[in-house]
Amino acid sequence: MTLLIAPITMQELEREQISTGKTAHALIRTAGEACANAISAHFPALRRVLICAGPGNNGADALVAAEFLLQKMVSVTIVTWHRPLADSWLTNARAAGADYIENWDAQAIKTLLPHVDVVIDGLFGIGLNRAPEGALADLITTLNSRHCRLPLIAIDIPSGCNAADGSIPGVCLRADLTLSTGPRKHGLYLLPTLAMTGTIVELDIGISIPPYDRRATLLLDEHTVSSLLPVRPADSYKGTYGIVCVWAGSVAYPGAAQLACLATARTGAGIVSLAGAQSSFEHCWSTPEVTLTPFHDDPLEALVQSHFSTYLIGPGIGRSADAATLLVDFLSSPDVAGRPVVLDADALTLLARIPDWQQVIAALPCVLTPHYGELRRLAGGQCADLPPIALAQHYAKTWGQVIVMKGSVTVVASPDGRTALWAHPNPVLAVAGSGDVLAGIIAGLIAQHADLYAAACAGVAVHGLAGSHVGHTIGNVGVLASDLTTALPHVLQSLYALR
Repeated sequence: MTLLIAPITMQELEREQISTGKTAHALIRTAGEACANAISAHFPALRRVLICAGPGNNGADALVAAEFLLQKMVSVTIVTWHRPLADSWLTNARAAGADYIENWDAQAIKTLLPHVDVVIDGLFGIGLNRAPEGALADLITTLNSRHCRLPLIAIDIPSGCNAADGSIPGVCLRADLTLSTGPRKHGLYLLPTLAMTGTIVELDIGISIPPYDRRATLLLDEHTVSSLLPVRPADSYKGTYGIVCVWAGSVAYPGAAQLACLATARTGAGIVSLAGAQSSFEHCWSTPEVTLTPFHDDPLEALVQSHFSTYLIGPGIGRSADAATLLVDFLSSPDVAGRPVVLDADALTLLARIPDWQQVIAALPCVLTPHYGELRRLAGGQCADLPPIALAQHYAKTWGQVIVMKGSVTVVASPDGRTALWAHPNPVLAVAGSGDVLAGIIAGLIAQHADLYAAACAGVAVHGLAGSHVGHTIGNVGVLASDLTTALPHVLQSLYALR
């Protein structure tokens, strides 16, 4: 299980360690030694390194690493930026035998690069909040021009990247390996920083965070997700796995209904029923396994039937006044109170137009699946100024519902503070109808009695894994959302096999 934390949480954990008797000096020594050991393990034939050390603790970690590398008979050359010559960490490294270049420029660094085996980046750590300028920017640009066979190792995060939100305000280093001292930071797994980290390795420096700590964000992977999938007992029948009512599609958007229903069914829901105007069925139906719930004269009566255990509302229903009225009537109906609802696509846009919409859905356990634009509309036109993970956490708590904040990297947040991240960007998923498939997967898992947060986490991962499978078997270009639904049984079977 991999847990991620915000930079501010790392600072809190460090203070907690110091309150127990450890000193800041000891923490830096431990981190520097762990970095040196990891570097030696990854490059056992290492002979010569260039260490670039900045003014903060990140630079201190790098300078301590220099001492330990020297003990391993590695030749070390150090350049610093804004670190005083009298600094004790630098003094110790020089006393241990490191070469120090006091006055350097970009050309001097460029000349030095062919004579080292590895570059170690200790310029800026998790506290960076501005774009590198001047000599620092020149140094970063020069290091990025290195030969492709010269690896660069970043301590904590590549310099120039923001550890809180993954942004890159200016130039940044392109690392081949990133050594996270202690728990990994949010920004490492958010774009565009995710593309700059290379391989990420977490180092044990005596600072950790337990999974139950709400400050921790779960990094979703196959093994974690396999444990979230609902049980499928041998003595089950179709009713065991729920009855999902999918209100989706219209004459203008028939495919949304097909994709949402097919994904719901292929995820394992017992029965899937498409609800809508009878006039639209001929445009949007071709799957015989799915039943139909025509609206006839009373659409609300059709929707609130007691045998429906789960709802998926929104894909392709349009944004008409009639759809808006029916949505409000449905969400406000006491007949559906307590039943789980996945709200997606057009339903979110219509919901955002309702004054105090949070109160309208207060009696319903919901999963909301907005992309950033839909989230902004739900927030009244402007989102809170927060990093992505904190943003999802904020609105999940404020609105009291599970949020799936969709993007190349997707955040899942629960009102109780649980948070998870799917950090596998994939252009295969950047296709019309992909979101309809995701909503169907989540609804299908909820119908099988998965907790809403667990269903959202597993749904996002299953959707992403389906994209990976399709990318490997078909390719990254020309993929259709319907190809994702075809991949679902294979992905689910692979995940169940890990249990």
